[in-house]
Amino acid sequence: MLQLDPKWGETTETLLQKSIATENKRLRERYLALALIASGKSVQSVAGQIHRRRQTVSEWVHSFNQKGIEGLVPEFKSPQEPYLSKEEFEVLYQAVQKPPRQSGIKTGRWSGKSVAAYIKKVFGKTVHPHTARRYLRKKTLLDF
Repeated sequence: MLQLDPKWGETTETLLQKSIATENKRLRERYLALALIASGKSVQSVAGQIHRRRQTVSEWVHSFNQKGIEGLVPEFKSPQEPYLSKEEFEVLYQAVQKPPRQSGIKTGRWSGKSVAAYIKKVFGKTVHPHTARRYLRKKTLLDF
């Protein structure tokens, strides 16, 4: 059974307090999982409770045991700046005001897929259709 390394001085109570205090939802989930592990629950049980894979919870425990609280901080960070520049958004905004065929896109209406194709064609950048659909839904693309 996996246990938390006592050298970091964290208990069920301190981990629960950190879970409550943090605004980062991913970190909150990790603190809670470790609090449950510290209280004696198995990795399998905790994984079931928080709807995560057993391996994921196990990795959190190992990471904590190696690095302490710092090992729990999610490494993924979304880009701080928009993927397209303001000028590119302006060009895109002007393009979606007209039918896609006028911009060289072989479809009858704008969709996430067609906006992504336009961005690839004009700017040489790859955008997921879901992201492109978000761009399309904005009243003005300059809000990004």
